[in-house]
Amino acid sequence: MATRRPTTREIALACGYNQSTVSHALRGRDKIPAETRERIFKVAREMGWQPNPLAAAYMAHLRLS
Repeated sequence: MATRRPTTREIALACGYNQSTVSHALRGRDKIPAETRERIFKVAREMGWQPNPLAAAYMAHLRLS
């Protein structure tokens, strides 16, 4: 049985950042300081987060549409 991946909201609550900050950090946006991105990635990985390439591709498509 597959375990459920944490949401950006759950990760944000766990590490004390805004959900949008977590989302930008997990997408590697430069507008988030490197130290903050690393801290968020660490918490996310500890919670079992893994990138979903299909969801990322779909969201990129939506942003460009």
